[in-house]
Amino acid sequence: MQEPNSLRIVLLGKHGSGKSSLANNILGEKIFRVSYRSDSKIRSVQTHSRTLKERKVTVIDTPGVVGTQGVGWERAELERHCEWLSCLVQCAPGPHALLLVMPVQRYTRQEQAVVEYIKTQFGEEMFRFTIVVFTHGDQLPENTDILEFVEENTELAKLVQACGGRCHVVDNKYWTKDQQKEDPQRSNEFQVEAILNTVEKMVDENQKY
Repeated sequence: MQEPNSLRIVLLGKHGSGKSSLANNILGEKIFRVSYRSDSKIRSVQTHSRTLKERKVTVIDTPGVVGTQGVGWERAELERHCEWLSCLVQCAPGPHALLLVMPVQRYTRQEQAVVEYIKTQFGEEMFRFTIVVFTHGDQLPENTDILEFVEENTELAKLVQACGGRCHVVDNKYWTKDQQKEDPQRSNEFQVEAILNTVEKMVDENQKY
């Protein structure tokens, strides 16, 4: 039975993309464990809920995808697959939104491979429920918005287009309230509200299917 007036949001992406920090920004608290260790690639799904503007928001942070097939890769992938199945159980009857998290950087073949791997786990249908969220927004050149950045790379533009053109950008470290005074859009508070608004709009659109 679906809980009324609630949102279930799953974060997906490469290890080190900033998923856990984004999860903390969405809920407004440092409750998700953030790992900075390069050898800490496999961990359990983290789930936390908070009431935001009279709506229960549940955020599920998943283990990051490892971009290279090194020693022990197959075992690591099996562990990750099991954790993602756990994620689907925890957000039953299903997520309202998938946030595909990636840093503002070159969209290389390795990043494309990560997206393809996630698609094999969730299916082609996932793009109906996906929003691309870029982190490290401080890397955006001055006077450049995220859509301009996306259009600079054909494959990245195709990805965002597959997600209905839905994309946002945050910066988990530098975009503070002081920054907001200079540029309201370069504010995590502004961007998180925009992300949640996009989630709600997407949910309404998908309910028409």
